[in-house]
Amino acid sequence: MLKIIWLHLFPGLLITLLYVILAPVVNAAGYPSLMAGMIAFLLVILPFEWFYLLAKGKQVSGRYSLSAVLPTQPVPLKKRILAISGGILAIVFIAGGMQFFDTSIKQVLEQWLPKWYFFDEDYKSGYTKEAIIVTAGLRIVVDGFIIPIVEEQYFRGYLLPKIPATGVKAPIAGSILFALYHFWQPWNYPSLLLISGVLAFTAWHFKNYKISLYIHVIINLLGSIAFFLLVSKP
Repeated sequence: MLKIIWLHLFPGLLITLLYVILAPVVNAAGYPSLMAGMIAFLLVILPFEWFYLLAKGKQVSGRYSLSAVLPTQPVPLKKRILAISGGILAIVFIAGGMQFFDTSIKQVLEQWLPKWYFFDEDYKSGYTKEAIIVTAGLRIVVDGFIIPIVEEQYFRGYLLPKIPATGVKAPIAGSILFALYHFWQPWNYPSLLLISGVLAFTAWHFKNYKISLYIHVIINLLGSIAFFLLVSKP
């Protein structure tokens, strides 16, 4: 179990460390902290999550293969559509319903952490419109596609089935660990825990991480596009 915990939390620690190092540098170059976050993600989740899966695939099949370590059970199309739609609606409801709690935690943390640490607000701090739009465009690619795809393959496809727990204890443990992995945004822990639960229980119930992957991609993509449209307004 200790190895499973470490595999869940280590990438998050690396992302946070890189973010803390890069954010002041990126700010000095005229870009918001969100840009540092996107760079940190690219430098961590590809080599430390995706390549880890490829290496494990080679151990199992003799070639760099994701399918060798990411088994899935077939799910009828109707059930897939219902599960994905239900998951998206649940996460939208959670995000709205938990906003008060997330904001309350942020207000406490703002007394201790530098302003640039809060990447979801830092873009309002006087950066040029061009810098913000470039950052928002990168977010669509990284946060809309790369992050949710790799995270679902790594956390729900690979790690979740390996959690040494029976029944619903496995997705509960996976939900907690995935929420904690987000060290760079601790103010979102209340909502992240519930959102992680939706993703983990969906993948666990259907024994198919691709369903949670679609939910994650659509939610992140909608958020990224909404942010881009917001900052692009004249």
